[in-house]
Amino acid sequence: LFERGAFTAQSTHYVAVALAWFALGLIAHAALELIARAFYALKDSTRPALLSVLSMVLNVGLSFIFSRLFAQWGWLAFGGLALAMSLSTIIEVIVLFVLLGRRFPEIALRPTAIALLKSLVATAAMGLAVLGWQRVAGMGDGATVAAMVIAVGVYFGVAYAVRSEEVQVLGDVVRRRLGNFI
Repeated sequence: LFERGAFTAQSTHYVAVALAWFALGLIAHAALELIARAFYALKDSTRPALLSVLSMVLNVGLSFIFSRLFAQWGWLAFGGLALAMSLSTIIEVIVLFVLLGRRFPEIALRPTAIALLKSLVATAAMGLAVLGWQRVAGMGDGATVAAMVIAVGVYFGVAYAVRSEEVQVLGDVVRRRLGNFI
């Protein structure tokens, strides 16, 4: 897909490194869109705008720090830039979420944090299972399809084991729907 023309194997490696660090902030970027819109719906654009500026300042500061650290460690320095952006976005989302929770106490922060932690546990287990499978089976088409099945099974299995409320609700819905067909 990537290695055509002037885009070499090394270029692909560089993109993979950057994407790996950017991926850490992917959920935060999606959440930021939703949380900022909640403030806009409340006719409060000041808080998201101010936090956006502060996040940008934090991003610049972390970029200097992480790019230097990465270079000292012998890592690709631009990975530090991607990590800085991910972390500053994560912090921005957390602060906005806390502010929204203070404004609306019915948005319970503790249950949300617990649900997020359960999801992170299931995601980590899924990632480890897929990595293990990849090392055993390789990267062929069949192995990739099997990895997707393993990923879904492990994620939902672990999420169910840690009593993720969302997965239990999904299970109830599926059982009800299947009950209509059986």
